[in-house]
Amino acid sequence: MLVLVAAGAFDLLTAEQLTDAVTAALTRRPPVLEIDLAAVTFLDSSGLSVLARAHADGGRDTIVRVIAVEETLAHRAIILTGMPSCCRCSPARRTHSPQTGRDDLLRGPPR
Repeated sequence: MLVLVAAGAFDLLTAEQLTDAVTAALTRRPPVLEIDLAAVTFLDSSGLSVLARAHADGGRDTIVRVIAVEETLAHRAIILTGMPSCCRCSPARRTHSPQTGRDDLLRGPPR
């Protein structure tokens, strides 16, 4: 599995950066590409288009799974557009780990 961690805002001006990162990841042909949106602060239709295209480009070689923290703008955009009906999307929750003293993500099953 290859994990691509995205951070910041993805809109018309910045979606190309996400496209480039996804394209580079897919050229490595991992069995699973996980696109982690936990640090994404904004996601508009341009960013959503990149995610949908990633699923299509993964084809038979790569399963593309999108991870989004529940109740964030990215998660809401994914849910409101119906993306889970055509793409593998998994919710995640932030949890605080007393052992490490930091916040971690608890990933759920794909929807």
